[in-house]
Amino acid sequence: MDSPRHLTSLDAERVRRHLRTNQALEQYRELTSKYTTCIVDVGENDPNMPHNHNASLLLYLSQEEPPLTTIVREKGGILLFYAIESDPLVAAHATAYDFVFTTIPPQEFDFAQRTIFTSCVVRPETLMSILKTKGYPQAVPQLLSAPAYSVDFATGGVFAARDIEAGEIIDAERPLILSHLLGHRTSGMDDKEVEMEWEEQLRVAVDRMSAEDQALFMSLPVSPNGSIESYEATDTAILQIFRANMIVLENISDEELSRKDCMYGAVFPLGARMRRRHSSHSNLEYQFSPASFSLQYIAKDDLKFGEQLFLPGFEP
Repeated sequence: MDSPRHLTSLDAERVRRHLRTNQALEQYRELTSKYTTCIVDVGENDPNMPHNHNASLLLYLSQEEPPLTTIVREKGGILLFYAIESDPLVAAHATAYDFVFTTIPPQEFDFAQRTIFTSCVVRPETLMSILKTKGYPQAVPQLLSAPAYSVDFATGGVFAARDIEAGEIIDAERPLILSHLLGHRTSGMDDKEVEMEWEEQLRVAVDRMSAEDQALFMSLPVSPNGSIESYEATDTAILQIFRANMIVLENISDEELSRKDCMYGAVFPLGARMRRRHSSHSNLEYQFSPASFSLQYIAKDDLKFGEQLFLPGFEP
């Protein structure tokens, strides 16, 4: 991946011009992968834009210093500014229907061995609310007791590695990916076009992951009985993996979001394994911590060594 760099007005013009060619989708993926945070503006339709992506305009932010807090509105709808992760108020200038691609926590924060940087597709007001959460960004909680579970990679199941008491936190983790669940519908877009936009947004979010996290995400099943073999899968497979393994989060920040028509789903690696097998009985519950942006798995009952662990949400 190329090093981040400042974008110039010439860059903006090149992007605008290229968006009107058949290679728009490839350019979209290439450029969005280079910047820590970027916004896709899904405003009014532009008849000059490519089919199924005619509502997408691009915004890129670099990691270079000094961070700028001034927004420059380029003619043609391309917006350029920097350091949204350092200055949450910058996001307030985005429009109501923008989507933000970013990492949570910002990648300058490094909490040693338990850090997963969540690749996100969120609303600007959601990002602002997350960044203003009290105590954010905290490290994922470290568990001091002996490991409570083991993973059987042959079956994909998760089992108690010792006796576990009710109320014990067996682990905590950040999601690999977080995404809105409702795409914005511009005039003239049908359900298929909305889903295609969402598929492409998820693809960009996965492209922005580390190679290790990409491999982990793509190893998850597209159904309780299936999986795919490599990251060379289609966008549809990425969407299927997300849908098959996501957990809906209702409290991703301390503040109530101003827009209530956009829910969020997240994929947690361990959580996905504990939902992989259908079960009518769950023996775990989960609680999301906005400050550490992590999910804590908690035993509902006293559990015996060797007992398989299940999260709620599936029926046999």
